[in-house]
Amino acid sequence: MMKSDHGICCPPERCRCGCCMEAQSGGYLLPRVVGKGKAELRGLRRTLQLDAMPCGAQPPYALLSVWAEGKAQWSCKPVADGGSVQLTIKIPLQCEVRDSCGRISWAQSRIEAEACLRMNCSPRIWREAQIMLQPCVRLCCAPVCSKDCCFDVLLDAEICCYAVHWECFGSAGAKQCCPQLPLYPQPCRPYPMC
Repeated sequence: MMKSDHGICCPPERCRCGCCMEAQSGGYLLPRVVGKGKAELRGLRRTLQLDAMPCGAQPPYALLSVWAEGKAQWSCKPVADGGSVQLTIKIPLQCEVRDSCGRISWAQSRIEAEACLRMNCSPRIWREAQIMLQPCVRLCCAPVCSKDCCFDVLLDAEICCYAVHWECFGSAGAKQCCPQLPLYPQPCRPYPMC
């Protein structure tokens, strides 16, 4: 609990004005974008190997749609100019598949793509930055048929990449105290009658 200048204890979990959290932390953490990049990949020819089909699914299969789902994994290497980083991104996919009996099921797959991230910061800040990826993938030609769980597809992918560095804003000098709140609602006073 934090004691204000008036001697009133204000538990931070019940503070309505937000001043106690600011006074305790000395400011606010806000994300600052220190690098960004975008890759628009049109007409990607890929072979999708589906991980696991449901037990009762009967071949041949038709791949109806594909979309990015889950957390993308990435690895990076610096580019020769020093201000860019080349990302190799593994994007997990969710695939909608119809079997020969007309039953719809879902299976997982993944694709690999590359994107360039342009940095606007020093190497020290870059090492502390957090990479955020927003992939979007769609099937260009649906449905695609196959007798096994392997599909040759044409995909459109768009990947937005951001490098975010968390920085502290605000100062601990501007401390406020919680206003004194009444213990119960004030009674309504009737208007004076003339």
